[in-house]
Amino acid sequence: MKKIGLFILIMLLSIMINAKVRYDIFAMYSISVKQGKPTSIPKGYFIKIVKDKNILTLGDINKYSLYNKKITHNGFNTFERYDAIDKYDQRCVILFNEDASATDWWDKCAISICYENSDKAVVYLSKKPQTIE
Repeated sequence: MKKIGLFILIMLLSIMINAKVRYDIFAMYSISVKQGKPTSIPKGYFIKIVKDKNILTLGDINKYSLYNKKITHNGFNTFERYDAIDKYDQRCVILFNEDASATDWWDKCAISICYENSDKAVVYLSKKPQTIE
């Protein structure tokens, strides 16, 4: 009986680790990396971002290969940071931020993309990510 339970647990963990995750983006804005201040106001932007293992697909606009995953926790925030290369061979950093203390759905998740040698980052605001098959 213990072996069956262990087998089921291992299968569930492997599914969770390798699951595709979809982020429903509803707004975007840009920020100055040096100043940490927005350089544009948030505007409506509806697109789906899918993270499948080490591939991130930004709608049909761009595709990123993710590597060097680093996870940190800061109080209620969880930061998942990746180095990435897009389909044009440009290097960037992608940061997933989930705020557990957020009271509203609209400020719970954000995805930031900052390209190498750029002083601006684009921030995409997302609903809570959904696991898809």
